[in-house]
Amino acid sequence: MDVLLECERGTEDLYWKFLNQRGMFDFISDIICPLQERGLSIDTQVRNQRATIITNYIRLENQIDIIESIKKRMI
Repeated sequence: MDVLLECERGTEDLYWKFLNQRGMFDFISDIICPLQERGLSIDTQVRNQRATIITNYIRLENQIDIIESIKKRMI
């Protein structure tokens, strides 16, 4: 699976700079515009008609719960 960061059009450079400075492109494959790709998303709210895992945040403390939710959706 690829990990894609979805951001509003026009904010790509801001995210790219933030991620690049922290070496986070080791974990994120690409930055895309909303609804550019199909698949499972992780978000704080349902924003569209695709499968979404809802979480308040993505941090070390809840990574196992998020991974388990992804596994359940993949079966």
